Amino acid sequence: MSTEHGRKRNGTDSPESAEAFSRRRRRERGSDHCSHEQRERASGVTSLHLDPAQPADGAGIILLERGLFPPGDVFKQAQISRLIRVSTCRIFVIRDGDGNIMAEIVGLLRRFRGAPSGRIYKIAVHRALQGKGVAEHLLSGMENVFRQSGMKAVCAEARVSNTASRRFFEKHGYRMTGDLPRYYPDGEDGCKFWKII
Repeated sequence: MSTEHGRKRNGTDSPESAEAFSRRRRRERGSDHCSHEQRERASGVTSLHLDPAQPADGAGIILLERGLFPPGDVFKQAQISRLIRVSTCRIFVIRDGDGNIMAEIVGLLRRFRGAPSGRIYKIAVHRALQGKGVAEHLLSGMENVFRQSGMKAVCAEARVSNTASRRFFEKHGYRMTGDLPRYYPDGEDGCKFWKII
């Protein structure tokens, strides 16, 4: 199908305006998971303040993840509700001007082989904000929380196929220490990363 600016529409020879053409192209490209409305909303993020997640934020976190992750990696409502309330879990979000959740990080405080360590459970950044240093800001903020809580090291996991995530952790001082066979719900292997803080 032709997508030229001047194609006939509604039986007339009137060319589309540039604005109308842009709107139509965005509709046709809906499979990129990032609508015009979502981009406009993302542009409203004026602060990278890390806001502690509240019990009412579960639906917003799930909505964010559905546009980013395979279905098996998206939190269920019961999961996120429990994690928000658990004393050893820290969840921070970044909101736009309307309060919509545009990014999240989930961290766990624990002991591994007797030593206090943190775990980066999940990082999610809206597509319209990716490549703008938001993930780095989230990670740095959570590492600071871990240090203040007495953690001595941090671990994280990534899918074998998720090259971007693996490079992200390596870039920020994490070292891959092993494989995690069939670690994810769909059976994909994972990689384990550690960093001393």
